Amino acid sequence: MAIVHTKSKIHWSFFIALEQDVETMTRYIEPVPQNYGAYSLEMCRILFAAASECEIVLKELAKLFRFDSERFNIDRLREVITVNLPELASEKVFIRRYGLELDPWSNWRANQNPDWWQSYNSVKHQRLDNYDKGNLQNALNAVAALKVATVFYYRKEFSARAGLFSFPDTLQELSPESRLFFLAPNRYPSLLRINV
Repeated sequence: MAIVHTKSKIHWSFFIALEQDVETMTRYIEPVPQNYGAYSLEMCRILFAAASECEIVLKELAKLFRFDSERFNIDRLREVITVNLPELASEKVFIRRYGLELDPWSNWRANQNPDWWQSYNSVKHQRLDNYDKGNLQNALNAVAALKVATVFYYRKEFSARAGLFSFPDTLQELSPESRLFFLAPNRYPSLLRINV
């Protein structure tokens, strides 16, 4: 099911660029739980870029539910998204190459903001005291959260344009394909399904 005359897929391009940055970073630090506390300027940069883009995508998603979201903060976005799209908070992301399972929106299920979001704000506003929160765990979770938000955004946007769009249809429309961060196998077209 191809989409005709869609808006630019710029949010997907941002996600792919950040995913490529994470992939490059894995040449220098193995993305395994033992290294989650490792921090660096590059991980801070990835955390900042992913969290910032995530906020933009969530505002665009809220607009698709007819909310004037330009002035929404993360708390208001959490309220709107969890009411209108509750399954987003339960979506997991897998980095199968390293055997990782990430649950980047889990805090939303408890009506709290994600740890990676809180760390992003801590580093942004008090960098000297919180530089260590720009770590591998937060960077990975922020990019995973961006993957989820972006796929859900495009699914809703494509559905608004072309009728109900499934996750496999949505992911088939998004190219280039993701190479590192994956949703659950049932989200992909049957020919592309992978074991997580």
